[in-house]
Amino acid sequence: MRITGVPFTNRTMFEGPANAFGLFGPGKGYVLPAEAAGVAAEPTATVMWDVLAELDFLPLLWSACPWHTHVPGRPLSNRTPTSAEAARGTPFWQALTEMFPIETVVAVGNVAHRSLQRNGLDVPKIRHPAHGGRSGFKRGLQERVAAGMEQ
Repeated sequence: MRITGVPFTNRTMFEGPANAFGLFGPGKGYVLPAEAAGVAAEPTATVMWDVLAELDFLPLLWSACPWHTHVPGRPLSNRTPTSAEAARGTPFWQALTEMFPIETVVAVGNVAHRSLQRNGLDVPKIRHPAHGGRSGFKRGLQERVAAGMEQ
């Protein structure tokens, strides 16, 4: 699930050398430890952050299942979370909706959409960026913004 936020317009607030939003990196006091060298980037997150930077849009993000689900015995793999795993994540996204003045919620992918529906929320769904979904994710987000999604 992805919960929308505000457009990214105040670059001075987030300046830093590590990413397009300047949220991380040495300029913000973050330094990767030497043992992190060679750790692979998570593909879905990489695509998502790239698209958000291209669209100059910084939303509040949260996963319907905020844990790394993987194939048993293969911790570096990814798999779709089960309904039970997604259900265990529900209290976390519900807490976010209470902590922040969220006006628009958009489900990214089927797991998020089902999680929201199970909890009585009828929200738009856009393509998840995994497994070749980059262009669909970007197009879906662009369409929501163009349709007047609160920014």
